Amino acid sequence: MYEIKTGRNEILPEVEVQEFYDQLKRSKFIVSEKEFQNGVHASLDWFIPSALGVYIMKPYFEAFLKEAGKDHYLALKTAITEKVVPKLLNKDAPHKIKRITTDGKFKESYFSGSFSISSSIDYYDDREVEIKLLFPENSDNDYCGKAIDKFSSFISKYNDQELGDLIQKRNEFPIGASCFWYNSETDEIELLDVIQSSMKKQIISAPV
Repeated sequence: MYEIKTGRNEILPEVEVQEFYDQLKRSKFIVSEKEFQNGVHASLDWFIPSALGVYIMKPYFEAFLKEAGKDHYLALKTAITEKVVPKLLNKDAPHKIKRITTDGKFKESYFSGSFSISSSIDYYDDREVEIKLLFPENSDNDYCGKAIDKFSSFISKYNDQELGDLIQKRNEFPIGASCFWYNSETDEIELLDVIQSSMKKQIISAPV
């Protein structure tokens, strides 16, 4: 049995993700559902919890790609692309979540605040490091499926220490969270330089 943890912002009605939960449960996933309150966050946008976040423990990524786990992996990816992406990410998705500035204006962002997938390195220099996959606004089902495949392969390729070292080499300060995305032009999972991207108002990223 695989456990999937989800975090849902209260402004996203539970009924809109119920089909997603139900499909996972039919595929024998244990689904932990948590609702959190909407509020103000003193953080860079991409680190703010998504309206719907799916957390997958790192060992599950490794298990998914083995023969015994392939059916579960396919079921998870299908549930996301069929039940989540059309509602939260597609161009005409009816339940996109927009972040608002302190003066009440909508924030423009390349990456969606509606949905993300995350995992973690549990013990890297005695701390937990979040690993978060972001999706561009208006992503289609095909892009999201490829992004999930690439992210899963990337995460499962390294043990915790190796993955932490790869990320730390590209950071000036001790890492606590890192954001990734699938660059369809390079066909690679790339590590985002969140600070420089925010300062320069453009995507700055590189393969790891």
